[in-house]
Formats: sequence, structure tokens, C-alpha cells
Amino acid sequence: MSTQNLFYQSPIDIRSSQSIVSNSRGPCLSGTKTKTKYNPERRIFEVLNNIVTYLHDVKFYLIEYHFHVPSEFYLEGKSYPSELHYVFSDLESDRAGQGIPKGNILIIARLIENSPVKESLENLNVFLPSQYYELDGATELAPVRWIVGRSPIAMNVETIQKVAKPARSLYPANNRIILLTTQ
Repeated sequence: MSTQNLFYQSPIDIRSSQSIVSNSRGPCLSGTKTKTKYNPERRIFEVLNNIVTYLHDVKFYLIEYHFHVPSEFYLEGKSYPSELHYVFSDLESDRAGQGIPKGNILIIARLIENSPVKESLENLNVFLPSQYYELDGATELAPVRWIVGRSPIAMNVETIQKVAKPARSLYPANNRIILLTTQ
């Protein structure tokens, strides 16, 4: 991993005052209802059908989604009870569920507030945010382009806790460019 990737580790506390308003067109989704298989060892839902999004004219394939409890990203200093990550790769071959994606990674993160309504976590609809922050970052394994929804969605956190991964610690923003898109 390069030094820059370590410098831009994720997650961070996103502050509106440190973002730049962008007029870029957001992700465009083809397909919304996932067909999945849960992988308990990796705590992920592997996506079996073909759902794609385009961001800045690059095609990305949805390969999996997973949850964290509590949220990894903070907004304006606030943590949320949970967070959903839709993980995309620009290589269709990464859809085979072979572990770490080899292509460029796009993760769409949705912060979650608790809802009393319990629903299945399998075969979710993909919830794209209409307002979001876009930034470069990294996981411990690879560089990532992040889209973090500005408004939380509601899901039952008690149900999520059974399959969630623990949240990673916050990292400093390190003067990275954070774009705010309000379509």
C-alpha cells in the first residue's frame, strides 16, 4: 500500500464546513433489488445478480454489501447506530466472491438510524443517496472511492447486530478533498 493510501485511511468524521460543493452527476444505478447469499465467515452478503452503477463514466459492479455496528463514518461529530456498505468493483470478475476485490473499489456508505420495523437483510434494495459526500480513502487492504450519504436511512439495528462487523476507528481527514453533491 502506498504512503498516500495510509495518509488517507478511512473512516473519518465528515464536516460540511470542510467540503466543496460539487455539481457532478451522481451514481446512476441499473437494477436495485439484490439477490444474495450470506457468507457468515466474512459477514457479508454476496450479490449474485447483475447490479451496476456508473460514477464519472466508470462502470462498477455490486459485489457485496455488509454492515457495521456502530457506524464507521461520523457526520458533524455524530456517530450512528449502524452503517451499510455497498461494495462495488470495476472488474466484473470480482463478482465471483473470491475474497478481496482486485479492481478499483467504490463503496457507497449509508448511515443507519434505528427503526422498530424488523425486515430481512437478504436481497435488499440498493438505497442510493441523493445528497452525499465523495472522498478518497482506504481500507486496511486497498484504496477506495467513498460515497457517504448525507442523510441516514432507517433499519432495525437489533437485526443488523447479528451479522455486523465491528466499526474501525476514526482517522484524521488530513486535508483531503471532500466533495458535497446535492442533486
